[in-house]
Amino acid sequence: MAACRLTRWAIALMNYSFDIEYCSTKNFCQADCLSRLPSSSDKLLDANFDHREAEDELTVKQLIVELQAELPVTARVIAEATEKDSVFKQVKQSVLSGWPEKCPREELRSYFIKRTELSVSYGCLLWEMKTVIPMKLRSRVLMELHETHPGRECMVSMARQFCWWTAMNKDIEMKAQSCEGCATAQKNPAKVAVKPWEVADRPWKRIHVDFAGPINGNMFLIVVDAHSKCPEVLHMSQITTEQTIESLKTVFARFDFP
Repeated sequence: MAACRLTRWAIALMNYSFDIEYCSTKNFCQADCLSRLPSSSDKLLDANFDHREAEDELTVKQLIVELQAELPVTARVIAEATEKDSVFKQVKQSVLSGWPEKCPREELRSYFIKRTELSVSYGCLLWEMKTVIPMKLRSRVLMELHETHPGRECMVSMARQFCWWTAMNKDIEMKAQSCEGCATAQKNPAKVAVKPWEVADRPWKRIHVDFAGPINGNMFLIVVDAHSKCPEVLHMSQITTEQTIESLKTVFARFDFP
């Protein structure tokens, strides 16, 4: 059954809420013979279905052609560039006929490492499910990725979904850095001046509090005076809010509030 017809029926059935339940043949009631008798109009119905099916397939093909015309590269273009690239051609042959035990050439090493993950489809090299772009087409792909000036991170994220080549991240970074528009629009982090702590001119003017541990299964509350650097160490059975408040009350009872 044609995919277009299945799609059309699936769309029509979306308007209904129904459950599909299997029923054994022995539980069928007697079939309605009248609805199953041959009809002289069957050929006409089949002709109508075939006509609509042909129209749908033609529409889909036209849409595919229009979309492909807008693509920066197509499978055919990549396959042709793969055949003209000496490195890619040898990689493709190795994928189809089998790799040797050792890497034959240094320029093939990055592909030799991934040899178990490489495949060939429609004359194109694939790494996992990503198309491996030949050298000749990389600038075209970079231009497409950079068309809206999304910045390095977005370009890398977008590229990793669909394609791959050796040093791809480096090429994308160089492309983004060489663009004045990207450099102007780049969101630089706000520079905040480092503000040091004010000098404590007397004891207990400011304290620093933190937990330490676990040390041999024990937790400790550390209280350090900013002026004298003298620490107070309290053992904590639990590091809950209530326990912390009680421990600090003990310290403040001896040295007053800071």
